[in-house]
Amino acid sequence: MTSFKSRFSLFLLGCSLLYSSANAADVSLRGLRKLGIGFETDAPTTAPVTPVVLPEPEPEPVETVPAPVAAPVEPEPEPEPVPETLPTLADLAMGSPELSVLLDVVTAAGLAPTLSFPGEFTVFAPTNAALEAALDLSLLDQIDPNLLITFLTYHIVPGIVAAEDIEDGDEYNTLQGELVYFSVSDMGVMVNDANVVVADIMASNGVVHVIDRVLYPQALLNPPMMKAIGFTTPSPTVTPPVVLPEPEPVPAPVAAPVTVPEPEPEPEPEPVVLPSLAELAATSPNLSKLVAVAVAAGLAPALALPGEFTVLAPTDAAMEAAIDFTVLDQMDTGLLVTFLSYHIIPGTVTSGDIFNGAAIGTLQGEDVYFSVSDTGVMVNDANVVVADIMASNGVVHVIDRVLYSQALLDA
Repeated sequence: MTSFKSRFSLFLLGCSLLYSSANAADVSLRGLRKLGIGFETDAPTTAPVTPVVLPEPEPEPVETVPAPVAAPVEPEPEPEPVPETLPTLADLAMGSPELSVLLDVVTAAGLAPTLSFPGEFTVFAPTNAALEAALDLSLLDQIDPNLLITFLTYHIVPGIVAAEDIEDGDEYNTLQGELVYFSVSDMGVMVNDANVVVADIMASNGVVHVIDRVLYPQALLNPPMMKAIGFTTPSPTVTPPVVLPEPEPVPAPVAAPVTVPEPEPEPEPEPVVLPSLAELAATSPNLSKLVAVAVAAGLAPALALPGEFTVLAPTDAAMEAAIDFTVLDQMDTGLLVTFLSYHIIPGTVTSGDIFNGAAIGTLQGEDVYFSVSDTGVMVNDANVVVADIMASNGVVHVIDRVLYSQALLDA
């Protein structure tokens, strides 16, 4: 009995403990939910809540923006071709090993700057072998530069003469003043007795034809002179004379000699020695500014060149009105050369050769235009104030304004 009570008491005590534990657990879970911890439970302790369904907001109208229209893509312009820059005649000579001896001779003559002149020139350039066969180069520094100039300027023709321009029998004036003669055959082109071995080497201021022999002007075909200046000439073939038997002398009658007095010879007139263009300019007070500009441009030696040139020489007043001489030494030499060479015409043009409307090419390459009236002669817009001052290598006409080439106006 006691045992049964004890067991029953234990059972009741266990139930009581179970109830207390369950009640405590329910309180703890409710407390946790109250604190917002948010743990889920197997069964809700409250009635289910019906969710409130809110109406969906009306969609705002979306403004339709048209897609941007892409601008047409223009094709990139093709790059313009770079114009070919031709070398000058001076550059060609310096850059050609086969013309190195010619360059030495040009330098010895003081003509190297002239190969850079603007304008148009045709140069017949002997090869090194041709010059070495004709010239004793060991005497080059002893040769009179004027004779070298005569020799070299016979190899230069004013203007451009391309191979296609040459016909059999053509003749062209050279800067030296004499003619060169052409022959054309199936074998090629010859100038005098030289073969053109390379033709049409173009430069910015002319064209070069390479030849296999040097050219001799008549002025140099004097054996004593050629020997004195270092040129070698072939010895002529001498045919031995035919010796005829002398006839037997016939005795002549002896007569007393008659003495006739010889007339005294008349003195030969002394030749008139004309000054060169350089000398004319240097001794003319009214052309001193022209000389100053020629010196600044490096063209002073050109005024002493042999040949024939016509110089349209502005007065000092005309030069001072056109040029600021206080900055002369700062001016571009190339522009000065362009300016001066427009005042020089190849060949001798006297006032008797000029007619109204005449257009004549200059060393610069462009034409000058003449008008003739009762009041006088004009070239472009300048008046000829003194005409026909003759020189050994040309003629001078003094003008009252400077002349401007289009190339200078565009510079």
